[in-house]
Amino acid sequence: MSSDTNLNRLNEYYTDLGALFQSVSENSGYYNLGWLPEGSLRSFRDGQRELVRNVANGLRLNPGAQVLDIGAGRGAPARYIADRFQVRVVALERLADQAEHGHHATDTQRVDWIRGDAAALPFADDSFDGAVSIESAFHYPDRRAFLHETARVLRHGGRLALADIVIRQRYKRHIYHNAYRRALASPGLWTLQTYRDEFRIAGFRPQFACDLTPGVVQSLHNAAPDILRLAPALRKQGYSALYLSTVWLGFLLLPQIRRRLPATYHLMVAEKR
Repeated sequence: MSSDTNLNRLNEYYTDLGALFQSVSENSGYYNLGWLPEGSLRSFRDGQRELVRNVANGLRLNPGAQVLDIGAGRGAPARYIADRFQVRVVALERLADQAEHGHHATDTQRVDWIRGDAAALPFADDSFDGAVSIESAFHYPDRRAFLHETARVLRHGGRLALADIVIRQRYKRHIYHNAYRRALASPGLWTLQTYRDEFRIAGFRPQFACDLTPGVVQSLHNAAPDILRLAPALRKQGYSALYLSTVWLGFLLLPQIRRRLPATYHLMVAEKR
């Protein structure tokens, strides 16, 4: 996939599904799927913040640490991490519209913005104490370069906390994988084992992998009523009734079909050797 094709697909993805999520989360600046304890009645927006907290906890940050957010979107996760953990965050985003919006929405001195490519990070070696990548790695045309570059800019012992959708091994060459590629503007999902292998090749030592799928399913399930509530306004934004009904029904039924999904949602943490 060419760089221009990938950028076009990303822009379409965030214009379509991303804009829908922004409406449901009341323009919070979060684009992630969220995470909530099973049975929770909290909002989708709360779930988005909880997911970021879970990811950042994997870094074991000390106050004043230097953190890189790769694929920062509109910057809500970067701002949350900076304020909650009292660290400095560099928010790196490839898409111009996202980076511009995030820069203008940032009201803390702890976050700096830069346009850049995850496969060619514009930083010197050993620049950061930790890095996060939340639901962006599956978009990257060259995920191996992203991991090698992240290892390069991390200091010895620095951690990468990565939240990503991974394909189950038995579905790797299945038609469902092609459906995920199209839906997620992705060149292809990796399996959990592929991530473990590629971490080691890039210079990381895998620390742990946590299946967050149940909590992500709960977060999306809790968003279903909001889809109905916002349907009239979303129709005026150009979303069809069929599209909204499909998303609503999918979110509503997720708890019943979770164990049969071809992909799972994992938090993976690796430490630079």
